[in-house]
Amino acid sequence: MLEKTKIAEIKSFLAFVLRHKPHFYKIKLDSEGFADFNKIIELIKQNKKVEISKEELIDIIKTKSGGIFQLNSDKTKIKARSGHSIIYNMNTPEGFIEINIVPKYLYCLIYKKEIMSIIQNKGLNLSNDVIKLLEIKPELEENKSILKIDSEKAIKTNKFYYNSNTKEYFCKFIPTQFLILNVQLI
Repeated sequence: MLEKTKIAEIKSFLAFVLRHKPHFYKIKLDSEGFADFNKIIELIKQNKKVEISKEELIDIIKTKSGGIFQLNSDKTKIKARSGHSIIYNMNTPEGFIEINIVPKYLYCLIYKKEIMSIIQNKGLNLSNDVIKLLEIKPELEENKSILKIDSEKAIKTNKFYYNSNTKEYFCKFIPTQFLILNVQLI
């Protein structure tokens, strides 16, 4: 079992590597910002002089990191969700450009069954093209809920993109702290 000070040190080191200096540590990020999980474990062992298992690092990521890291579905890759000083290809949808100013609130429709996934993942993952962020509140549809996003606050820690043709916004991931869920039954 790792001490709290070691856990804090590991989280800090991990954030630094994944957000700012992966190349310095010979860590490659893929087009979505993910790094090889096993290489990250070896990097922690070498640089922090701590024995850490895959299970211990997964526990730190899931329960002690406040949602700043994300694992892929088969737990072979890890990334920092935001705060990067490096640029990597985020697979931004075609026609979207990065913006610095957004409306105070943006809205999207989500299936009610996705609510638990948003809570478990500590945020809304917009990697699929089905979810659209809009400035105008959409009409409620059957089996869906309207998600309100405090985009004015979210843009301080996340990159937003805009498509002037479709009037849609895009952000790869929005942490739960910026989400307001309005559940209505229809």
